Amino acid sequence: MTTTRTLYGHLSDWAAADPDRVLVLQLDPGDLGMTRVTADALLARTHTLAAWLRDHGVGEGDCVAVWLPSWAESYAWQFAASAVGAHVIGVNTRYNVAEVSHVLVKGLFRF
Repeated sequence: MTTTRTLYGHLSDWAAADPDRVLVLQLDPGDLGMTRVTADALLARTHTLAAWLRDHGVGEGDCVAVWLPSWAESYAWQFAASAVGAHVIGVNTRYNVAEVSHVLVKGLFRF
């Protein structure tokens, strides 16, 4: 079965077709090892985050600012926002408070 063409829909399809497919290879900063994130693991984390977003009133048409490094967790947030009908503005962790404020003001009020 094919789901709606959203980020979340694609992830659901990938997990249904091949749950053990590695979607993200993440370099672990501490020991320089690699973490492999499968479609099934990313979908499970997405469901957890989507439930949290719903519990906090995030839904269709909302925007979520995500201030995380470029790790697998940032992908899970993107898919979770898609699962509740929202979208994500990525915020670079190197931004200072003024830069984050600018991104939020300019980005959130354009949608």
